Amino acid sequence: MKEKIITGAVVIAAIIALFYTAIHFWRNTYYLQMLDQMDCGVSLSDVKIEMISEERGGITMDGVTVYKLSIKEKYDTGMIEVSEWNDLPISDSIVNYYMINAQKTGNYLCNLENGSWKIVGKNKEEGIYRNIELYVYDEDGRCFYIYKWDS
Repeated sequence: MKEKIITGAVVIAAIIALFYTAIHFWRNTYYLQMLDQMDCGVSLSDVKIEMISEERGGITMDGVTVYKLSIKEKYDTGMIEVSEWNDLPISDSIVNYYMINAQKTGNYLCNLENGSWKIVGKNKEEGIYRNIELYVYDEDGRCFYIYKWDS
């Protein structure tokens, strides 16, 4: 009986470990895709990623999610490659369409002065993208922000 309890506990622990590993792998794959789209020379090991805002709802989960990627102290920011990006501030046309009802974080991003930004649009219809990812490099804050807008 004791052996069955121990075996059961080991099996449950293994299932939990596999589940945790699968979630961690999926999350890292998702973050790697975002970093790949940023194309700025920063890798997953160079940043600490946190979701700082999520305002989604409805059946389609439309809304805004904002991530902050804090650059680790050991990383030399001179290695960041954003020469193809636009200089801050963010374009008024993007702010007016995609961030018009921006929450506190969106308003903060609109007011950054030192750094760069890049937009990746998806699902273009009638000249307007229905989903975007806006990448913002905040030089003063030594971080990146990812503003994901889905409609």
